Amino acid sequence: MRRSRGFALLEALVALVIVAGVGAALFALINTGLQNLAKAEAHVATTSVQPQILAWVKSADLSELPENQESSRVFQTSAGEIEARAEYQRFQGPTFAITGSGAMGIHQVALYNVRVSLYLGSRRLEDILTRRVASKQVFDEPTL
Repeated sequence: MRRSRGFALLEALVALVIVAGVGAALFALINTGLQNLAKAEAHVATTSVQPQILAWVKSADLSELPENQESSRVFQTSAGEIEARAEYQRFQGPTFAITGSGAMGIHQVALYNVRVSLYLGSRRLEDILTRRVASKQVFDEPTL
């Protein structure tokens, strides 16, 4: 009897499983690489405007010590327009400041958590988290 020279069904299935495993591993590797590339591009896009964004966050008028406040602004970068949306949430205060001698001061102070959400087109970039201290004078300065 002559034996045919081909692959047996079992051999073909084993080869198919090996090829599928290698393909899945390559797909996962490429997907991870693309995600890291997108993160790096977003980081490069925001790095150039971070000082401007933080200066804008510091310039917000919190003199009335509101509970919450939101604002937004568009910044120009080499990657395009980045929209920044800042959300100020008061988490401590207002309370009176204390002088160096331990007496009550003439200012009320409050501490805010600030979350700046960044968008490049419709794509959301990494948020910037910072804190701000705001104060308002509530008493006149004592006269000597």
